[in-house]
Amino acid sequence: VQKLNFSDNFFDYIVCFDLLEHVSDRKHALNEFARILKPKGLLILEAETADRFGSKAKESYTKNQTIISRFTTDQLLQEISFIFKVHKYYTFGFFRSFWIGDKILSKLYKFPIIGFLKIIETQFGILFKPKSVNVFIIAEKPKH
Repeated sequence: VQKLNFSDNFFDYIVCFDLLEHVSDRKHALNEFARILKPKGLLILEAETADRFGSKAKESYTKNQTIISRFTTDQLLQEISFIFKVHKYYTFGFFRSFWIGDKILSKLYKFPIIGFLKIIETQFGILFKPKSVNVFIIAEKPKH
């Protein structure tokens, strides 16, 4: 992400999932996204944050060798706001049951109790301990 091989103002949209926590200079990466994004273009970004629940989760985040840039949701929003206009953002917890749960439970949503429990789990984190907290951001490059 240090130097993307695209001309300035090339893309209408950039979708970036699970990247910023793995780069050493995320401010440079955000500036590079702004360079190749057209004015009024959208950056759709998702990242794992340092906003964690419980000591086990914090410990696993610290030990993850591939995460080299640690930041909170507030820090990332502040950095993005210097370059982009943030339209919306959402934080959500990933649960150990999420990956298995979505594959199995997606077929069972026709049963109201299963859908209800899944909503409770993902919205309130009361059935399973969250593994991590991620942020999903939609931001627009200003028209200069």
